[in-house]
Amino acid sequence: NQPNDFAMLSEMLKRRLKHPEWGMPDLLVVDGGTPQCRTFKQVLSGSDIRIPFIGIAKEDEALVIPKNAGFDRIILPQNSPALHLIQRVRDEAHRFAHNYHTLLRLKVLLTGEKR
Repeated sequence: NQPNDFAMLSEMLKRRLKHPEWGMPDLLVVDGGTPQCRTFKQVLSGSDIRIPFIGIAKEDEALVIPKNAGFDRIILPQNSPALHLIQRVRDEAHRFAHNYHTLLRLKVLLTGEKR
């Protein structure tokens, strides 16, 4: 009955990969560090789909990339346009998710309907 972020992340990625008609992304970006990237790696290794992915770690805004059996951390300069782009992508995903969950909560409050 406890939320499990890693199980939810795994479920989300598996559901996304079941829709090839949407087109496959060139890159997956996960909001999180090594543990979240490990979840992506496990899901992708269990499929025949090969999509590169990176994570953006919260504590120091480091990029986490798969390398061999593990992961490397890359710390870009704070004034790096590449870092700013990744941060904006992450922030937009947060804004989108927050708005979607707000909409779901309003729907439940106004109609009593759950989904």
